[in-house]
Amino acid sequence: MKVFIIPYTFHTFFHYEKRVSGVDEALLKQIDVLREMGHSVEVYIPFGNLHEHISGVHFHKDHTPTEGIKSYVRKQKNKNEILKDIIIRMIKFNPDVILSNAYFQKKLYIELQKINKPIAYMSHAIPGFFTDIVNANQLKDFSKRNSIIAVSDYHSTRFETYYGRRRKGWTFENTIEIDSVVFSSYSSIEDVQESDGIVRHVSAAHKEKQTFFIHDMLNDTEIKSEVYTTLGFMAKDDNKDLYVKKAFEKYNTDARPIFIDVNHKDIMEKIKKSSCCFVGLATYDTFTITSLESLSRGVPIIVKGHKGNHPAKEMLESEYQKYVHIYDNKDDFRNKVKEFSSITLSERKAIAQSCYNITSKKQYGKKLESALDKSIIKYKENSNNCLFFQ
Repeated sequence: MKVFIIPYTFHTFFHYEKRVSGVDEALLKQIDVLREMGHSVEVYIPFGNLHEHISGVHFHKDHTPTEGIKSYVRKQKNKNEILKDIIIRMIKFNPDVILSNAYFQKKLYIELQKINKPIAYMSHAIPGFFTDIVNANQLKDFSKRNSIIAVSDYHSTRFETYYGRRRKGWTFENTIEIDSVVFSSYSSIEDVQESDGIVRHVSAAHKEKQTFFIHDMLNDTEIKSEVYTTLGFMAKDDNKDLYVKKAFEKYNTDARPIFIDVNHKDIMEKIKKSSCCFVGLATYDTFTITSLESLSRGVPIIVKGHKGNHPAKEMLESEYQKYVHIYDNKDDFRNKVKEFSSITLSERKAIAQSCYNITSKKQYGKKLESALDKSIIKYKENSNNCLFFQ
């Protein structure tokens, strides 16, 4: 199978070593597992250094434009050039299926459908953005012959609930259905270690992800906390710059350090020693790869949930789901930190094994391959009855 992959967004710089974004990590897993299974894969990354580390990567620029990526891409001329470049590369590759991680946007998906190839749209966000509201009719038409992949059962449920509502201007009946569920990432058998007593949090700098939440919760305790985030390789954003600046003014002490743009490998070395990790859940989050990176190393997590649920629960067998704790309040949070800090090495190894049982590379690869096969079949079965939207 020949697979052409498109990233989640064109508004950031994909830095291979210093990545924090879950969707960037997910894309690397897609490339890795599909190639290992014998499929031919090419990918388009508009901005980044991924091509220096992986073959078959096409790119628009290998540096960040001086005005910031978001400002650069918002100029219609630049946006058109990127889209044209993607289409040219794709046509030359002649894929059997297009695996698109890009959020649903009318212009992009109109052009992709003109290539007349099956598209597997791997949705990475809970719908609710403005683009989801205004493009719902087009998404419904798209789904008649192309496929939609959710990244957790939690995601699938919220996706179908959202499109099952009625909004002004929506002309389709029923909801928009998910065709397959495939986790964003997979786990490997990791080195499980004793806790060093530190609580850690990793996320892109964002208020909704509560990037500095653990520093707030633990500030007047003797429990140490560390935050890892990224800023320099994201689109230039004054709001995020200010958000991080204020955190630095308040924290970045020996007990509450903040680390920016650390290599991913180095972050993982720290994560596996944590007594526990905090994982926020922004309104648009569907999987939280930090959850997988923690649990696969035997590290329990404390999470912000949604109506008593969190996608990380799906990463463990039922017996071990108690190690994904949805906190209620500050006292509950602190008490759970103390409890998780005392679990044994054998318990941590059991958590890691349970996570692997559910999220191994082999299982992930089978599910992703099956989802792409289903996408091709659906496309062939419905192509005679559907035209791409205008």
